[in-house]
Parts: sequence; structure tokens; C-alpha cells
Amino acid sequence: MSDAFKLKGTIEIDNSDANSDLDETIKKAKEVGEAIEDAGTNAGNAGPKVESMVSTGALARAQALGQAMYDVAKNVGQLIIDLGGKSIEAAAKIEAENAAFASTFGDVANAATESFNSIQKDTNVHAGRLKSVGIKAYSQFKGSGLEAVESLEMMDEYLRLAADAAAYYDISLEDADARLRSFLRGNTEAGDAIGLFTSESQRNTYALEKYGKQWQELNEAQRQMLLLDVAKDIYEQGGALGQASREGSSWANVMGNLSRVWEEILAKLGGPIMEQLIPRIEQFSKWLSENPEIVEQF
Repeated sequence: MSDAFKLKGTIEIDNSDANSDLDETIKKAKEVGEAIEDAGTNAGNAGPKVESMVSTGALARAQALGQAMYDVAKNVGQLIIDLGGKSIEAAAKIEAENAAFASTFGDVANAATESFNSIQKDTNVHAGRLKSVGIKAYSQFKGSGLEAVESLEMMDEYLRLAADAAAYYDISLEDADARLRSFLRGNTEAGDAIGLFTSESQRNTYALEKYGKQWQELNEAQRQMLLLDVAKDIYEQGGALGQASREGSSWANVMGNLSRVWEEILAKLGGPIMEQLIPRIEQFSKWLSENPEIVEQF
């Protein structure tokens, strides 16, 4: 590590808990990394020391082996750094998602979880992926004026349609969700990319059949429920309905599930580290704000 920058003064951070698990983990990882790197360096330097004792071919092989070991050491070190950073990012994302889930669903959280698991069983789309999409969909329906039970029912139907759209049009679940939610809010152009073409005349026909009113007379909740019915009918007529189930083992879906599972694994690794880091980062930020002159000198 470069010594180009040296900070004058001492940063004192309360460490009354003695050596935390984080300290011990970092210490062990550093020791392992240093041991590997030393082995690689020593192997790399071994060639010149035995030059008079081995043939040119043997020397070249020894040097190549040493270089390979050294490269492995550097790669392992970088992997540790990358894994640590990504695990903390994943932990922060999952933590925020869990907080949003709890605040969004409240008393119907168990019912929402059952819905995600049921859709996963039917479509093979991982429940974790459905969860992040379902939070936004439920919030939109609830915000339109629907009660919790109605919002859950719409969310379940919505998620199945979003999964079908993603599978049928070969786009990500997130992209399908963004377009479908926008479509339900009345931005009909957003539905073009997922096969949802509708006219004002068609919307009026649906509105009259379902509510006995013109489209313009419907409230926001009625419009969203109506457009969800329109989307379902279009997909049923076009053959897209149920596509997620038919493509449950497709490459795109399997890789999407793998990405989510890996993110959850990283979150479990990063959670304890993040818990230890947050108070220290807060303390360090406080120290920086209280000592601007030292920072400026540095």
C-alpha cells in the first residue's frame, strides 16, 4: 500500500466492544492474503537464486509457476475486496426491501408472502424477484383508493401478467413491471412494447360493460382495475397468457432466479459486516465534520 499520504493526528474511535467479529474477520482475511502473496512473491524470486543450478528450461518453468502463483494471490485479494463490497451493497438493498415490505403490507404481510410463493410455484419466478415488484404494484393499487384485500388480489393478478409479459416478449421482469404499471396508470403508449394496444373506444366499451359508465367517468381505482382486465384479455387472445409458466425453465428466467439467490446469499454475508461498519462510519463522519481544519491540511 502506498505511503504517499500521511494524516497528522490521531483518529480516536470508541472501541469498547474490544475486537469485534468484523475486526477478527478482516484480520484473518488479511493474514491469509499476505501469506498467499508472500508465497507467490517467494516463488517468483526463486528462479534467479537457483539459476546456476538448473537448466534454462527448468528455470523458465519455475519463474512461470512463481508468476502464476503471484497472479493468483493478487486475484484472491481482489476477490475478497469485491466480495466484501458487493455483500454490503446486497445487504443494504435487501434490508431496505424488507423495510419497504413491512411498511407497505403491514397486517396483510403473511397473505402477500403466500401470494409470492404461490406465483413462484406456478411460474418458477423466484419469490424474491416477485417481492420487489409486488411492493410497487400493491402500493400503486392501494394508493388508487382500493382496500388492502382488493389491492392484494390485483397484485396477484398483476404479477402473473407481468411475468407473462417478460417471458413472451423476452424482457426482464423489471422492465415488464415498469411498462405494465405505467399502462395501468393510463399511459397507454407504455404498453406498446408488451403488446398492449388499446383505443379510447375500446376502453369505453369495457367501462360500459363493467361499470355502466364512460371511461372518463371512472375513478382512478376503477380505471386501473379495468385496464388490468384489458391486459388480461389481450394476452389471452394473443397467446401470451400463461407464458411465464411455459417458460419457467428458460435461460432468462433461470439466470434471473440465480442472480436473486446469489444476491440474498451475499446479503447474509454482508449483513453482520454492515452492522459493525455503520456505527464506525457514523463516528468517522462526525469526526470529519468536527475537524475540518485537519481534513483541509491533509
